[in-house]
Amino acid sequence: MITGRLWASKDGKGRSLYPMVVCVQSENIALAPSTLITFPLLTDLQKICQQEEQAIVVQSAVASMQRKLPTIWSDPQRQTLGLQQELTTPDYVEWLEQVSASGQGSGLQRFCHRLIRDCASFEGYSISRGEEPLPQQMRVPACSQSSEWSLLFWAALMRKGLSDQVPLILFRPFESDWVDILVGIPQAQQFACLLSGRDAIPLVTDIPYSLGEDSRDKCAQLSEIWCSEVESGMPGLWELPSNGKERSLSGLWERVQGLIR
Repeated sequence: MITGRLWASKDGKGRSLYPMVVCVQSENIALAPSTLITFPLLTDLQKICQQEEQAIVVQSAVASMQRKLPTIWSDPQRQTLGLQQELTTPDYVEWLEQVSASGQGSGLQRFCHRLIRDCASFEGYSISRGEEPLPQQMRVPACSQSSEWSLLFWAALMRKGLSDQVPLILFRPFESDWVDILVGIPQAQQFACLLSGRDAIPLVTDIPYSLGEDSRDKCAQLSEIWCSEVESGMPGLWELPSNGKERSLSGLWERVQGLIR
């Protein structure tokens, strides 16, 4: 898993609006702890970088964080200490209810319509197979003030509808009320969402699709799975990844870096 923050900065010549990207790559760490521990560290690092003018200070701050992370990840109790208690059962349920209530009460069904229509080619997906399905992009309502939890919840919901082999990239722009989801190995055009507001890319829950029985069935299926896992504290967010999964993270990240450049 890769967690990061992206903001506008100055380059060496003082020109503004150049991208600054700071990321943490974690392996064999559960989804929720990786996100909830890493985001505050990245936020602090962003503040330091934005306050300083000298590159050497920024480099020193990044190096300090790199030294700190192995200590954090080496303590299993630190990873989950208190984090699992941050949300109660109603929080999980209320988030899904907010998604369902969006789009005049058809939000979750409209999302399922897009999931079925655009992501059917990812059924039975395997990273090791040769041909890649066409990547897809969806903009969905955050339904949470917290960037961390909105990203976590949408990642968890996507994993209910897609194989955990399918690569996912999620963005939540600062001070926005939406999340952009990229499904599959992205191409350059998928990253246009980073510069596109609501007028250019509407929420899928705001688009009045003609919903069929398959969308309603998928909606009912996801809701049932979600609610059943809520009773056990959404274990998928807290369980370590399987050791048997294919390890292609580094290769995917190299491709994404090339696209951003």
